[in-house]
Amino acid sequence: MRNIPASIVAELSKDRFKSGHIVDITFTNGSATNTYYLSDLSQSITYNTQNYSPSGNLLGIGSPSESSDVRVGEISITLSAVNQAFLTMFLGANQIGQPVVISRVYIDDNGALIGGFPIYSGNISTYALSESDNRSVVQVSVSSHWADFERVAGRRTNNNDQHRYFPSDDGFEFASSTVKDIKWGRE
Repeated sequence: MRNIPASIVAELSKDRFKSGHIVDITFTNGSATNTYYLSDLSQSITYNTQNYSPSGNLLGIGSPSESSDVRVGEISITLSAVNQAFLTMFLGANQIGQPVVISRVYIDDNGALIGGFPIYSGNISTYALSESDNRSVVQVSVSSHWADFERVAGRRTNNNDQHRYFPSDDGFEFASSTVKDIKWGRE
């Protein structure tokens, strides 16, 4: 069960309330790291000392789902690709694995922040740019940290992998045809 603050529970018991989403998304380009603080609210708010402005860059957030089954969770975020900063970040460097935090916040009738809580935290797993005559968007999929659980890290003993790190080294050029089965630790 979630630990929802009492102030939010009281707000939810009213006939009407205003809620929205805020997203912290981090991009890395070379040695520079930038975090963008996006909101789908119509007003600026400050949450956890960060300012979230209504810029129109956050177009949509998918619905997170919870399950008692062990599985990798995923949620989608739609960003405006009209913002050149996003296009530069996504086209300039691989953003797979960058952290994303999505929170839900509640606002009172006077526009003051009542409180909020995170609803999803994960890493960028895929992204795609798409354009049409009247729309330009970046569709970002965010997966939980368990998405990379079964990934095998390390190097392969083939020519392509060797060229990735040492472009002029052909030491593994014939590795696939010389030995089919290596028995480590046996004589």
